Amino acid sequence: MPFDSDAAPTPHTPGAVQLGGEAGDCYLFSHALWHGPAPNHSGKGRKTLLYNYAQMFLKTYDFPTMTGVMDSCTPRQRRLLGDLGHDPRPGDYFYVPDDQEEVIYEQPRARQAA
Repeated sequence: MPFDSDAAPTPHTPGAVQLGGEAGDCYLFSHALWHGPAPNHSGKGRKTLLYNYAQMFLKTYDFPTMTGVMDSCTPRQRRLLGDLGHDPRPGDYFYVPDDQEEVIYEQPRARQAA
């Protein structure tokens, strides 16, 4: 959506589109898309569930995943939830575990010739 970079986009910005839906509908979109809530004229509370999936370097450090959840996950699921095998520490922004491809693609690592 093209807009003047000096003015913040609003629901009235040319090209803005409001998505409609019914109770229980779900929208999937990239967070690179400019987005925000629409006015609630129903007179009732509105519940919104936000689930974010992002690259490892965007891992959430301030809200860790509950241990009980991680205990029931496969290694791949744990990695997708941000488990790097240690507690968060400085430098993790650039850290990629040595077994990243093996865990994500669920393939055994090829043996290297001695």
